[in-house]
Amino acid sequence: MTEQEICDRLHLERKVERAFFEAGKALMELRDRKLYRSTHKTFEEYCRIRPWRWRSHRFSE
Repeated sequence: MTEQEICDRLHLERKVERAFFEAGKALMELRDRKLYRSTHKTFEEYCRIRPWRWRSHRFSE
């Protein structure tokens, strides 16, 4: 790999790490504030069902 490709890879890996960190923080707030209640009985149910459908539901409304 070239130096530029290595730099690009590291930059993109950092972006992925930040995205996972931000997603984790958002999920903690959803859980702590129980903001899942209007659609799910428990946070566990929300996590099991909701994440794989977020985009399709949000953009089909």
